[in-house]
Amino acid sequence: MKYVSGLVVTAPDGFVSMAQAIHQIIRSGTFPSKNRAKARSRREFLTILFAFMMLIRPADQNDLPALMALRNWYIDHSFATFDEQHLTLRQMAQWFTQFGDGPYRCYVAVINDQIVGYCSSQAYRQHPAFRQTIETSIYVAANAGRSGTGSALYQTLFDALQGQHLHRAVVGIALPNDASVGLHEKFGFRRIGVFDEYAMKHGQHISSVWMEKNLTEQGWHA
Repeated sequence: MKYVSGLVVTAPDGFVSMAQAIHQIIRSGTFPSKNRAKARSRREFLTILFAFMMLIRPADQNDLPALMALRNWYIDHSFATFDEQHLTLRQMAQWFTQFGDGPYRCYVAVINDQIVGYCSSQAYRQHPAFRQTIETSIYVAANAGRSGTGSALYQTLFDALQGQHLHRAVVGIALPNDASVGLHEKFGFRRIGVFDEYAMKHGQHISSVWMEKNLTEQGWHA
């Protein structure tokens, strides 16, 4: 038994840490209280506590196997990436060469020494006309959804990008994906338009909404 903010948290088989038990409650939306405000307060407290258990740091070469596993999960189970074949460590190593201390960054979210998500900024296009534009990506493990992981990653990324002389960030989100669209709107992205059925994966046509964020002085934070 674990006691958190007036709640009794029972860690069942497979939940080997307080963080996992707390996250189970956050995802379930079950906050025992007849008072809605109190239940909401408990959820907010647990979300904050979960965030404190999370480490956001720059990715390094040692993270590539975990990042590959996360990307390959999305290849199998989602349209978030249009790839159909699993990525290899060699491909991941090549992809990782673009990141550093400049405008192209990669951050991971870690809980109990396990990567539960990552985000990155990379070149939008390889043309000097777009040198002040970045494209962002974010992936959160399926068992870490609704935990604040995406928000923590993006806050770290956009804080780090201040002073990099950037003007716009863009992102394409395969539809439907209300959670991702909501996260990007939270961080100041606005919808520009939809590319209708412009891609295909596993025989199915895919539409994407494209969103844009102002990265001038007024446009940084959530």
